[in-house]
Amino acid sequence: MANYHLSIYTWSVPEEKNLNQAIQDLTKQQQNLQQQITAAETSIQATNDELKNILDAPSLNASDLLTRANFVDLDEQHQAFNTQSETQYRQLADYYQLLANAAEISLRKKGLEARKKKAGERKAQFKESSTEAKLNLVAEKISVATRDGDNNIRTNAEAAISFCTPKFSVETTDEHGKLLENSSIFLRTLDATIDTNSQEYTDLAKGDGTCPTIGTVNINAKAFSISSIDFDLKGGALEVKELTPESVFHLQTGKILLETIDTEGKAVGSVDVNAKQIRLKSMDLDENDAETGIAPESKLQLLSESVFIGSATDELKSKLVQVASDKLKLYGKTWTELQNNEEKGLLRLKGDTVTFSGPKINFWGKSEFMDKVEFASILSGGMETSDLVVNKYFKTPRTKEGTPSGVSTRTDLQKSDQALENPQFQ
Repeated sequence: MANYHLSIYTWSVPEEKNLNQAIQDLTKQQQNLQQQITAAETSIQATNDELKNILDAPSLNASDLLTRANFVDLDEQHQAFNTQSETQYRQLADYYQLLANAAEISLRKKGLEARKKKAGERKAQFKESSTEAKLNLVAEKISVATRDGDNNIRTNAEAAISFCTPKFSVETTDEHGKLLENSSIFLRTLDATIDTNSQEYTDLAKGDGTCPTIGTVNINAKAFSISSIDFDLKGGALEVKELTPESVFHLQTGKILLETIDTEGKAVGSVDVNAKQIRLKSMDLDENDAETGIAPESKLQLLSESVFIGSATDELKSKLVQVASDKLKLYGKTWTELQNNEEKGLLRLKGDTVTFSGPKINFWGKSEFMDKVEFASILSGGMETSDLVVNKYFKTPRTKEGTPSGVSTRTDLQKSDQALENPQFQ
């Protein structure tokens, strides 16, 4: 199978690598030569010392008599001088060769360092400036596939199409940036992943390091839809079949914002959540995602100009609304009311007045009234009191005194029942 490689570039990374290696090799050669030069200088100095000792020896030929008497010693001294002179000559020759080699290596190293500097400048220019290298594929239809010679799609682990670039753009626009009519981008795959993680290795050989999430994903669309729907094929067209069984939409992040805010910061839109079961919780989880308890200091806030719970319209009402807590507080700055609409039973707290109203009100157990109590009418099986004062009307089976006042608080309450009757959420 033939392999084809198409490259368009002006800078080669191996050039810099080779220059660095060559400079390192020359540096090692310089170090070895310096050691040899130092050793040669030591040897030359030792030879010089030997020659000096020979020359500084007592004279053996100060006269003809001494010359004849010391002829053998003079011959030995002459031979020693010749030997050391020859040794010195060879040492100096080797020494000068070492110096020449060191000079040549130094010159070569300076030349490579100059090349490296220029290469670095070209590399910087390559990174910072455009190379004007371009590759254009122009056709009415372009198809890229990982197929073999028999036109079979390759499914082995190595089969892939990769793009590596700092910027990647896919557009369906004309030359002026206007979206083409009926243009679209379609992706279909078994598994799709988009991440903005940066792999930063501390030990590349072992594969150890960190992978922090540092990027962003921005989607701007007039309509945005995510669904898990199964379809049927009818005549090549898709028809909705059912909600995908066991489908899940999962969001996990440090903060989630759902906003329908205009450009001036005003809340103008709506957010609808429709499901058979809806749970809003602040729970801690264990390693198996099992709930372990309420998150400490967690809070749930519902804030709006009007809040409706359990009633959308007069016909749509919840069958049960249950509120349970260790502590329960209801606070209405001007008005608090508890109403049974069918029986017209009413408990109202308005201003500094607490009003009970209904066809029948029962007090069970011991009741204490710590201040003045006014009754329009009293019916009792028995009453015991220390003092009884009647200002307008008093009646017994045998007598009656005065005229009844006919006060009815229910009439006043009926007039204000319309304030909270049949609330609607629109």
